[in-house]
Amino acid sequence: MFFYRDEQFSRLFIVLSCICLFFLTAVCQILLRLVLEAMRRDGKYCLHAPIIGAGDFAVETADRILQGPITPCQIAGYVALPGQRVAAHDAPVYDLRDLPRLAIGSGLDEAILAVRHPPFAEIPAILQMNFRSS
Repeated sequence: MFFYRDEQFSRLFIVLSCICLFFLTAVCQILLRLVLEAMRRDGKYCLHAPIIGAGDFAVETADRILQGPITPCQIAGYVALPGQRVAAHDAPVYDLRDLPRLAIGSGLDEAILAVRHPPFAEIPAILQMNFRSS
């Protein structure tokens, strides 16, 4: 409407509109974060995901996910890789062979892969080796 020549708007109106829009956007964002946090605390409408990996890096990743403002999420457990030192104690720790049983009919939405770089390259071989033997 600013470019429509029949109506004229003062600069004060434009500046006040921008300020109001900024504050309304900030209030909406704060309200959305409060709603997401309430949903996270209740455990409703949240993402249920296991973390593939059970070491220190996986625990740090879980902490970042739970404290971050991304999506309400509950950690369903950790899946320990072969030869990995288990550092997770706040949720159940499963063996890699349990992954197919966890994936079917357990209400999990996603799986989060949380391993450092060197084992990351070995993941396809580990998965093939473990799922062929089961």
